[in-house]
Amino acid sequence: MSATFDTSTITYNYTIAHTLFNNPIIKSKISKEVDKLIFAQIELLLAQASTNAAIMEKDKLKLIKTVFFKDVINEHGQVGFPLILISGKYQPVKTISELYT
Repeated sequence: MSATFDTSTITYNYTIAHTLFNNPIIKSKISKEVDKLIFAQIELLLAQASTNAAIMEKDKLKLIKTVFFKDVINEHGQVGFPLILISGKYQPVKTISELYT
Protein backbone atom coordinates (compact mmCIF):
# COMPACT_ATOMS: atom_id res chain seq x y z
CA MET A 1 0.00 0.00 0.00
CA SER A 2 1.37 3.40 -0.96
CA ALA A 3 0.70 6.47 1.15
CA THR A 4 0.42 9.87 -0.46
CA PHE A 5 0.98 13.12 1.33
CA ASP A 6 -0.25 16.55 0.37
CA THR A 7 3.10 18.34 0.45
CA SER A 8 1.47 21.72 -0.11
CA THR A 9 -0.14 21.90 3.33
CA ILE A 10 1.19 24.07 6.12
CA THR A 11 1.00 21.09 8.47
CA TYR A 12 3.25 18.95 6.26
CA ASN A 13 5.85 21.71 5.88
CA TYR A 14 5.69 22.67 9.57
CA THR A 15 6.21 19.03 10.59
CA ILE A 16 9.34 18.78 8.47
CA ALA A 17 10.76 22.08 9.74
CA HIS A 18 9.87 21.23 13.34
CA THR A 19 11.55 17.82 13.08
CA LEU A 20 14.70 19.28 11.55
CA PHE A 21 15.05 22.05 14.11
CA ASN A 22 14.46 19.68 17.04
CA ASN A 23 17.57 17.74 16.04
CA PRO A 24 20.55 19.73 17.44
CA ILE A 25 23.02 18.31 14.89
CA ILE A 26 20.81 19.19 11.93
CA LYS A 27 19.89 22.57 13.46
CA SER A 28 23.58 23.44 13.82
CA LYS A 29 24.29 22.49 10.20
CA ILE A 30 21.30 24.50 8.95
CA SER A 31 22.35 27.51 11.03
CA LYS A 32 25.90 27.41 9.63
CA GLU A 33 24.61 27.20 6.06
CA VAL A 34 22.22 30.12 6.61
CA ASP A 35 25.09 32.16 8.08
CA LYS A 36 27.25 31.36 5.02
CA LEU A 37 24.44 32.43 2.70
CA ILE A 38 23.89 35.71 4.54
CA PHE A 39 27.62 36.48 4.64
CA ALA A 40 27.92 35.73 0.90
CA GLN A 41 25.08 38.16 0.20
CA ILE A 42 26.76 40.81 2.36
CA GLU A 43 30.04 40.26 0.51
CA LEU A 44 28.26 40.75 -2.82
CA LEU A 45 26.75 44.02 -1.58
CA LEU A 46 30.12 45.21 -0.31
CA ALA A 47 31.86 44.23 -3.56
CA GLN A 48 29.30 46.18 -5.55
CA ALA A 49 29.61 49.16 -3.20
CA SER A 50 33.42 49.02 -3.43
CA THR A 51 33.27 49.83 -7.13
CA ASN A 52 32.57 53.37 -5.93
CA ALA A 53 35.84 54.39 -4.24
CA ALA A 54 34.15 57.34 -2.54
CA ILE A 55 31.72 55.22 -0.50
CA MET A 56 32.52 55.36 3.20
CA GLU A 57 32.41 52.47 5.68
CA LYS A 58 29.31 53.92 7.39
CA ASP A 59 27.58 54.10 4.01
CA LYS A 60 28.37 50.44 3.38
CA LEU A 61 26.76 49.54 6.72
CA LYS A 62 23.79 51.72 5.81
CA LEU A 63 23.45 49.82 2.51
CA ILE A 64 23.47 46.48 4.35
CA LYS A 65 20.89 47.78 6.83
CA THR A 66 18.65 48.98 4.01
CA VAL A 67 18.74 45.64 2.19
CA PHE A 68 18.52 43.20 5.10
CA PHE A 69 16.84 44.95 8.01
CA LYS A 70 13.66 46.94 8.53
CA ASP A 71 12.35 49.05 11.40
CA VAL A 72 8.88 47.68 10.72
CA ILE A 73 8.48 44.04 9.79
CA ASN A 74 5.87 43.79 7.04
CA GLU A 75 7.05 40.78 5.03
CA HIS A 76 8.14 37.25 5.80
CA GLY A 77 11.87 37.06 6.45
CA GLN A 78 12.45 40.67 7.46
CA VAL A 79 14.10 41.32 10.79
CA GLY A 80 14.82 44.40 12.82
CA PHE A 81 18.43 45.57 12.95
CA PRO A 82 20.54 43.33 15.22
CA LEU A 83 21.70 44.29 18.65
CA ILE A 84 24.90 43.17 20.34
CA LEU A 85 25.65 42.83 24.03
CA ILE A 86 28.24 45.40 25.17
CA SER A 87 28.94 45.86 28.88
CA GLY A 88 25.69 44.15 29.83
CA LYS A 89 23.52 46.33 27.54
CA TYR A 90 22.14 45.55 24.10
CA GLN A 91 23.18 48.18 21.58
CA PRO A 92 22.71 48.53 17.82
CA VAL A 93 25.51 47.23 15.61
CA LYS A 94 27.69 50.18 14.53
CA THR A 95 30.28 48.54 12.26
CA ILE A 96 30.38 45.82 9.64
CA SER A 97 32.81 43.79 11.76
CA GLU A 98 30.33 43.86 14.67
CA LEU A 99 27.65 42.62 12.27
CA TYR A 100 29.80 39.62 11.32
CA THR A 101 30.44 38.66 14.95
